[in-house]
Amino acid sequence: MIDFSCREPNVEDILRCSFALSRTEYKILSILASNPKRSFVASELALKMSLERTGAQKALKSLLGKDLCLRKKCNLPDGGYTFCYSVSNPAKIRAMAKKSVSEWSRKAFREISSW
Repeated sequence: MIDFSCREPNVEDILRCSFALSRTEYKILSILASNPKRSFVASELALKMSLERTGAQKALKSLLGKDLCLRKKCNLPDGGYTFCYSVSNPAKIRAMAKKSVSEWSRKAFREISSW
């Protein structure tokens, strides 16, 4: 259930509640969404957020599981590869969040009506 604690909701509140995101997950998603044509490696995201690489990787794994970001192999110049991450389809994310808010609203109206 979405809980905005009787204050005006903002995008962070809505997305964090809609997808059960931690602050770290939300911040990484925001970075990815702000750069939709770019891919990032976990260590780059960690550096931007002053996190350990493993913290960024954990958040990225969660975002992948929620279909909010994409992962692909990126070749390294000296051979080998690393994983690069980018935002999933922003329109799809917006639609999923709108659906979540709409369902919350219906439940809220039902609760008020039955009171």
